[in-house]
Amino acid sequence: MMSLINSLYNKYAKGEITIREVAIELHKYGRSNFIDEKGALEYMNSEENRISKMRLLSEKQNREIESKYPLGSQDGKRGDAICVAKFFLGNYTWYIIEGSYEDGDFMMFGVVVTDTGAEFSYISYNELQSIRMYGYMCVERDRYFDKCKLSDIKDDMLQKFLNQLD
Repeated sequence: MMSLINSLYNKYAKGEITIREVAIELHKYGRSNFIDEKGALEYMNSEENRISKMRLLSEKQNREIESKYPLGSQDGKRGDAICVAKFFLGNYTWYIIEGSYEDGDFMMFGVVVTDTGAEFSYISYNELQSIRMYGYMCVERDRYFDKCKLSDIKDDMLQKFLNQLD
């Protein structure tokens, strides 16, 4: 059902459908007992607010990363760099090794891995937080990931990338 809500919200946000059409679709699938535009808009706004409040990292976690691993602090360490967070979405994985606040955003640096390769990259926290795939899938933090050296992470593409650096 979440995919229906996100799909409808995205279509509405892009101007592809009206709020009345959103309300009719929600009513058709038994997701709401309202059919008026005001009720549909309130419902869609509450769902978007709920989605936007799902934070990848807490403010405390960001501050801890910035104090221990600010941008540039692990330059040249390659596989010995400490990975402090892992995010994923589909075939994308972000291994974060540094981060600092800049211009109202938390800028991170790390390795981005896909099924076809890997590269070092700067990553905007705000952009990562706002990515949606298929209108409803969003980037998640691996909550079971413990910080460790990049060379200790069991990811074939990551290890291949690190080995090419030597």
